[in-house]
Amino acid sequence: MKKLFAILLALIMLSAAAFPAIAAQQAETRDAVGMSLVGLNTLDLYGNHVTDSIFGGYTMTVINYWATWCGPCIGEMPDFLTLYNHYQATPENDVQLWGVLMFDYSDELAEAIEMVEENGWNWGHMRKNAQLYAIAEALVGDGSVPIPQTLIVDRSGTIRAHKRGRFFDYEEMYEYVSGWYETLLAEEGPQPVIPGDVNGDGSVDVTDALLCLRCAMGLVTLDGNTHSAADTNGDGNIDVTDALMILRCAMGLIDSF
Repeated sequence: MKKLFAILLALIMLSAAAFPAIAAQQAETRDAVGMSLVGLNTLDLYGNHVTDSIFGGYTMTVINYWATWCGPCIGEMPDFLTLYNHYQATPENDVQLWGVLMFDYSDELAEAIEMVEENGWNWGHMRKNAQLYAIAEALVGDGSVPIPQTLIVDRSGTIRAHKRGRFFDYEEMYEYVSGWYETLLAEEGPQPVIPGDVNGDGSVDVTDALLCLRCAMGLVTLDGNTHSAADTNGDGNIDVTDALMILRCAMGLIDSF
């Protein structure tokens, strides 16, 4: 009997020891993957409306939660700036970056605007709302929100990846982001080319004309679908003539190329 009791006691102790590990593992695997940002309606730092329409024009959107007083958040901002500049210089990779300011009290908002403008963090920054908070809180599930954290969002507004904490360095950040971009790009498959729609957002506007002009001036390089969309006269080159044609279309002066 004593031997059986000892065995039973040992099993109970082993089970008790295992429960914290299991709970910790479950906590580590919590995230917002599969949640949706459809219906997003918030404001940017300057009071302009930001809606779920931001997602449709890009294969992938990177969203980073931050706060002005968060050391790790600020610590990775230079790497996000490098990432932003990379995708600005390679518009054929249709990736956009957004920040989410987790606390938008008046003092915090003013400080955030100052930091963004002084440091050239020129990507869009939106204010946290209930929907964005619920997504961030999904990492823990106890009402608290650890920051920084980063989301990968696809064209439909669905969250595909959710990272807790800062990136170690730019190399890790770029590997994470570019890896997910390749995954989403492969899922989408070849996209139809709309003549003049250089940025691939589904419409022809002044932004496309400016992007085409930048390419004609040698400031950016376009390839693949973006090159085909910009080459409106089909001569294989992108020049000022193409940019002017796109501008005329954007202004409604011509219907097609």
